[in-house]
Amino acid sequence: MFKNELPGRFRKLSDEARGLYERMAQGLTPEDGEPGLQELLDVGLAFFEPIHGSYAPTNPALAEQRVLAAVRDQIDQALALTQAFPELGLLFQDGRRRNRGSEFLEPKLVNARIAESMDTAKAEIYAAQPGRRTADSLQRSHGRDMAALRRDVTWRTLYSNNERTNPATRQRVETMRAEGAHVRTLTEPFHRFIVIDRREAYIGDFSLADAPPLSAWHITDAAVAAFLAELFDQMWARADDWSESARPKSTSRIDKTLRTILDLLSNGWTQKQIATRLGVSDRVINGHLSTLRQERDFNTNAQLAHWWATAPERRDG
Repeated sequence: MFKNELPGRFRKLSDEARGLYERMAQGLTPEDGEPGLQELLDVGLAFFEPIHGSYAPTNPALAEQRVLAAVRDQIDQALALTQAFPELGLLFQDGRRRNRGSEFLEPKLVNARIAESMDTAKAEIYAAQPGRRTADSLQRSHGRDMAALRRDVTWRTLYSNNERTNPATRQRVETMRAEGAHVRTLTEPFHRFIVIDRREAYIGDFSLADAPPLSAWHITDAAVAAFLAELFDQMWARADDWSESARPKSTSRIDKTLRTILDLLSNGWTQKQIATRLGVSDRVINGHLSTLRQERDFNTNAQLAHWWATAPERRDG
């Protein structure tokens, strides 16, 4: 393995070698094995003169040239070695993004790859869609999804409960349900993923720090896909069927104080920190949040924070 250091023979001369060179320069002829002699021979400050059968000192200027030439040669070798590094770096990154059973997808490739998988679906498609869907994104996937339904593929979609108030999503659900799709909503936070025939899946990226937004992983490991399908089944069991009767309950008005509390909560503040900021007791803050949790059928403040991040009431304020 290449080491980022000069060979030992190019290190600083020892006191023994310096002293011996001084004596040799004054006419001393050293004996074999004398301390410092081998060091002088290694760096070219001494040489064996076969005619006289003895060791003699070398002009330091000449030895310096030889040492520098050796250093330059080593630098040239290092540069030649590192020329391959950029290409190897690309291979390393590609390896991180293409593991056995999974493949990293840049954003521009995600929809096309999902379409390919859905075109070959034979039994079932599960889609967990937590974010706010735009009319444009729903329209782009409409033809693909309808084609799967018309092949009698079982389709189940989970939306965030807030999507019940999204006109584009409501129209999409109405059309899909007319073709046999099953749709439910979940109040708790969850991540986006798609499972196809329990044999492949698509998930968001949580492993590459430099991955662009909206990138994804295509999972082809059947065991992982089956696990995600089981996870979806558990979420499905906790979800509410999409129907008019399951729309969000009417709640008390979100006044300025409660809006401030929710804003701080969504930004990661604790109840105690919020109470200190507003100059009230922790019990007062807990009372506000407890009431809102009951009205929204939430169990935790984390669910409240997730809901408030995309709630229409927040934008209306």
